[in-house]
Amino acid sequence: MSDAAAKRRARQTVRNLGWSLLASFALVAVMVIALPRDESNRIERVDYIKIAKQVEDSTDYELISPTLPEGWWVSNAKWTPDTSSTTANWTVYFVGPENQFVGMTQAWDIDATWLFTQLGDGAAPNVERIDSDWWQYTVSEPKNPPRMRDVVRIYRENLETAEGDALVLFGAESEADFDLIASVVLKDYPGA
Repeated sequence: MSDAAAKRRARQTVRNLGWSLLASFALVAVMVIALPRDESNRIERVDYIKIAKQVEDSTDYELISPTLPEGWWVSNAKWTPDTSSTTANWTVYFVGPENQFVGMTQAWDIDATWLFTQLGDGAAPNVERIDSDWWQYTVSEPKNPPRMRDVVRIYRENLETAEGDALVLFGAESEADFDLIASVVLKDYPGA
C-alpha cells in the first residue's frame, strides 16, 4: 500500500466523521424545532371549596375556603383527620398568576411537636412578631431554589403555649403575596 493511499484514507475517515456529526446535529435540530411541545400547565386546579364542604358535612370542623383574588387558584387541598399520631388539619396550596406559591394549614388542638414540624428544615430560626396576630419564622440562609417552608407565618396571639388551634402560612414568596393570602384567609378564619 502506498503512502498516498494511506493519507487519502486517513483524510477520508476524518471527513466522513465530520459529515456524520453534521448530519446528526441537523437531525437533532429538526426534531427540536419540528416536534410540538405542550406548554400548558400540567397541574390541575382543585375545587377546594367542594372538598371543604364535604369535610364540613361529615365532621364538626369549620374549614377555611376563601374567595381568592383574581388570577389565584388552588393546586392541592387535603384534609387530614385527627388520629393518635396526627393533628386534624386542612392544607391548601394557593398558586398566583405568576406561579407564586403560598401554602396554608389550618389545624386544631395542636401541640409543640406539630408546631415544630411546620417550621421545616432548619426550624426557621429567625422569628419576629410582624403584627399583633402574626409571627413570622424565616430560615437564616434561604435555599436556592427556595424551599416550601423558607418562610412560615403563624397566626396566634401567644406562641409560648403551643396549644389550641393554629393557622399557618408557608412558602418562599414575597411579603406582598403573604400579606395578600393572609388577608384573604383571615376573612374565613373562625378564630380571627
